[in-house]
Amino acid sequence: MTGCLIESMARYIGQTVTIFTKSGGLSGNGFTGVLAGICDGCVKLITDIGAPPACVRGNKLLCQV
Repeated sequence: MTGCLIESMARYIGQTVTIFTKSGGLSGNGFTGVLAGICDGCVKLITDIGAPPACVRGNKLLCQV
């Protein structure tokens, strides 16, 4: 990636973006997620957030221990 592209994309870190790739199959439709980071040749995109824990520590009303 060129420095100009990296600088341009860095402005969108923390925002939801769609990145289209030049490829076939499902990846040719693009990827949507939160831009977590970018460096030379690598883009980190969060596409799914895991569920919160079922029992939050210290919450005695929800947790029967």
